[in-house]
Amino acid sequence: MTEEEWLVWAEADSMLQFVQAQSSDRKLRLYAVACCRRIWHLLEDERSRQAVEVAEAFADGKCTDQQRQVAYEAAIHHHSHPTPVLNTDPAHAAAEAAVLRTPIEGESNDILGGYPQDYSKRNFADVVLEYVRYSLHEMHFQDQRDLLEQYTQDEEWCLLVREIFGNPFQPVSFSSEWRTSTVLALAQQMYDSRDFTAMPILADALQDAGCEIEAILHHCRSEQPHCRGCWVVDLVLGRS
Repeated sequence: MTEEEWLVWAEADSMLQFVQAQSSDRKLRLYAVACCRRIWHLLEDERSRQAVEVAEAFADGKCTDQQRQVAYEAAIHHHSHPTPVLNTDPAHAAAEAAVLRTPIEGESNDILGGYPQDYSKRNFADVVLEYVRYSLHEMHFQDQRDLLEQYTQDEEWCLLVREIFGNPFQPVSFSSEWRTSTVLALAQQMYDSRDFTAMPILADALQDAGCEIEAILHHCRSEQPHCRGCWVVDLVLGRS
């Protein structure tokens, strides 16, 4: 893949495969979490939502592997819900895959059964994306048609890849001088709250601190959705 292709590519799966070798498990897991949060309305079972929350905490080292395993085992029993909702199984499978330790090693994949899969060369972010797509394709209620059309467009998932992984062809060097108290406070507050409406303000604060890198400033001021794992916020907070 070339840089020109990366900037306009419309297949998120290929982009994830391209960055897999050079990306941290944290970044891949936060992509998986972000995908699951896009279909939060389909995760009616609280155990699946908890799995996503634990996956996010595990990505940042805020829960143990034992806690991850407990959340995973609870999530795979979502079928025992007393009033299961039809056609949401792939959504729950996405939540289950998000909290896997790895895509294949040390875990049983048969609980995600019923959907074709070959995990052997795939990362869990790619697997979660597949199940998210399945869940959205199975939405069939009239009042959800617009939502279905919105989220099954691959542009959404490609924007999310660029949001978290940035441009791998143009790595950015971030100066410690730009980490002023204001910059750090803004970035940390957005990360903790998952409310990224202050991104344009972060751009102004970075510029006041001496940052003139157009890629950083443009990303902060863009209207695209932001999420935990945002490559600019990660640079500010020193996360990888």
